[in-house]
Order: sequence, then C-alpha cells, then structure tokens
Amino acid sequence: MKAKPVTYKGINFRSTLEVKHYINMTEVFGWEVEYEPTIEGLRGWLPDFLIKGCQRDILVEVKPIRCLEEWENHPDYGKVINSGILNTNTLYDFLVLGANSFLIHSTPDTHDKDTVIGYYSDIGEKRYYRESDDDGFIEPLEVRLKKDPPTFIFEDAELTYCSKNERVGFSVIMGNWYDRINKENYHKPYNQFAYRREELEELKFKWNQIQSKYQWQPTR
Repeated sequence: MKAKPVTYKGINFRSTLEVKHYINMTEVFGWEVEYEPTIEGLRGWLPDFLIKGCQRDILVEVKPIRCLEEWENHPDYGKVINSGILNTNTLYDFLVLGANSFLIHSTPDTHDKDTVIGYYSDIGEKRYYRESDDDGFIEPLEVRLKKDPPTFIFEDAELTYCSKNERVGFSVIMGNWYDRINKENYHKPYNQFAYRREELEELKFKWNQIQSKYQWQPTR
C-alpha cells in the first residue's frame, strides 16, 4: 500500500507509520525528537527522526518491518549503510523502528523479548573508541578508520524505565545495558531499571489507540 502523507501539529509526515511513531516517542515515551533532521555529511539518505540521547543523539529510520531479518533484506538497508553515517563529523548511533511498537526479538541474549521496540547499532560508540585511543598509534585517524572502520551490528533495543523522571528509555546488550535516553540510568546495569511489567500493557494499549486513529479506512 502506498504511503499516505499526514499532517500532525504542523509537521508534514510522509506516512502514517511515521506519525504513529512520532506520537508514541514524544507523547507516550516523553522523548525529545526531531523530524527529518539535516545531518551534515550524509548522502542519499534522510533520517526520519533524530532522538536526543543522553550520550549521543540517535538517527532513526522507520520501516514496515517486524523482525531484524526483514530490515537487513530491505531495499533501503544499503542506502543507510552507504550514506556516510559512519563518517559524519558528529557521532551518532542508529535505531530502526518497525510496523508496530514492539518487534520480534532477534537473539536469545535478549533480556525481555516482550519489550523490543526496534534494532539498534551503537556505531557512534565504536567510532568514539577508535578516535579517542591515540596511545601507541603513529598513523593518522583517517588511516586508522579506513583500516578498521566501525561497522553496523544490530541488537534488540529493549524498553527500560527511569523512576527519577518517570520516563521510559531503552537499552541494548552492548554497553552493559546502559540506558540510551535517560542519563540518570546511564551508569546502572539493566537489572536495576528493567521496565515495569505492570505498565507494559498500558504502553501497548496506547499504541493501539494511536494505530486505530490512523489506520486505513475504506472509502464509502
């Protein structure tokens, strides 16, 4: 089905799926989100969103996928990989969101398979360590990055909860489960801020409300 443009709060979204995720991220999750950010250095790809992260900002792509395999086989996968995101002046991480608020977990290492909201790659962190570790290197940074470039490795992004600001975040197995959204949780292991099970159904209910508002309606 062809994407249907939607205007919400003065923003012209290219599809109903985009506006659903925008409402979910900003009004349900309480995240700071920018639509279609201008990122210097990218070629042939315009991110759907930028999420303000507690360590690095996160570029987001929205696709009607339900599992990691569908994303890795999507025609736009190569467009993102080859966009220059690995070489931008500012360090970014990357998150892909799918057809629903929760997606199929991709690995047995996933802590809670019911809380996977997307698939995440901390490419900014990989670049950070390559660029900051200068001890013992004679070659310039550009040469080191060319020989050992950061790569896309996707992990399940699982919801977390920050009791201090009463806001959800997300974590991945990389980086010892550190929360990527809430700085209050950043240096705590996952089991100290795992998402509260009693509120998970409420989040699903809110997504269904958003889904119902923008679902396809037959022409009468």
